Amino acid sequence: MKKVIAVLLAVLCVFSIYTISVSAIDIPVHSRENIVKIISGVKGDKKGGNITPKTSEYAIGEDVTFHITPNKGYRIKQVWVNGVAIGPVDEYTFYNIQEDSTIYCEFERDGTPTTKEETTKRNSGKVSPDTGAELSTTVVLCVLGTMVIGSVAAVVLAKKSRKEEY
Repeated sequence: MKKVIAVLLAVLCVFSIYTISVSAIDIPVHSRENIVKIISGVKGDKKGGNITPKTSEYAIGEDVTFHITPNKGYRIKQVWVNGVAIGPVDEYTFYNIQEDSTIYCEFERDGTPTTKEETTKRNSGKVSPDTGAELSTTVVLCVLGTMVIGSVAAVVLAKKSRKEEY
């Protein structure tokens, strides 16, 4: 009976490894040479608004859209991409990123009165790029589930094995 338990545990272990590897197929793996950095920021009056996402690293070939949002009482004065002024746009997309890049924006007052409370509310909806957290959670849950099932199976088989010996 001990051989049967050992075989079942071995099969369960192989199944666990297979499950993890199948789940990991969809997780993008990036080596350092396949990563580019996009630096983003606000020039001048930092209270004028924000640009999202913040500075981050991306895989070569990705598309990344940046959103420029002025706070109440401000407007977009200018946006620079890799040092070149492109005008007062409210979004910019880097398509098929191949190298490190920069994007900066500048805001100016538009004459509309603002309050600190309105500015705080406006800044609370910042957006960040997808990090793949859902996929990582799926892998972890799959591994934990397999471990629990394996543990329960081992206990059940061990109890049956003891009953057969008596």
